[in-house]
Amino acid sequence: MKQFAVQFFTDMKGVQRSWLHEQNGLTNQVLVITEKLVNLGFYTNENELLDVMLPIIDLLDGSNDFNSKEEEESFIKTNELAATGAVTEKFKSSKARYKSTEENQMIIIIKQKIIDILHKVMDIQNDVRLTKFLIEFNKSDSELVKDPILSGPELNYLVNVEKDAVDLEEDQDTKNAVDTKIISWMNTSYKNKNLDMKAKSKKKDLICILLDIILYDDARMVNSAFTLLTRYFIQKSSLVKYAGEVQLLQDQ
Repeated sequence: MKQFAVQFFTDMKGVQRSWLHEQNGLTNQVLVITEKLVNLGFYTNENELLDVMLPIIDLLDGSNDFNSKEEEESFIKTNELAATGAVTEKFKSSKARYKSTEENQMIIIIKQKIIDILHKVMDIQNDVRLTKFLIEFNKSDSELVKDPILSGPELNYLVNVEKDAVDLEEDQDTKNAVDTKIISWMNTSYKNKNLDMKAKSKKKDLICILLDIILYDDARMVNSAFTLLTRYFIQKSSLVKYAGEVQLLQDQ
């Protein structure tokens, strides 16, 4: 099923046609199944996720959609004339795609489902990065246990932070050392861009696609797209938040 979904979305080449109701219904059902496979962990590695993520990002791009047969025919004719040099202006997609109508309702549902899947992919990416962050923390903690000269001042500083009793003059050097260490953990965790949707979608700029989606006349999809866009730009803040919620258990 995973291979079928990848091939199915790839064959669509990022194009949706509002009048092909059966095709659009099938696309939605394949996306529903894909979402369930992602949620249930059937995609076992990053490469499998990328294989399905990239073609659905293409499908999210509404500039390739056609709202009528006449619009597609005009597109083909303009391209043929452009190839011969008869025209110089490029074909411009219709603004009608932004309107929520009965004709294009399934296309909007499809785009909403794609955004839902991308939210889940970002959750997985955050989990991967948090894991790498905690690995670096564990390495550092193990080194401190072996070196009481370093662990003493750092432990005292962290106790003072917890009590909100930091002396900026007395603890400044230790604070700088701790901050530098945490920043290095963060940088290490962010070296992994395997699931970075913008970095990987080189063919299509995901940020531009999401900004375009915000122009649609559908409140739920616009809100979901804007939330995804916001999440993309506050990823490091999110990692700090998640790290602060981690509960560490000590072996007896």
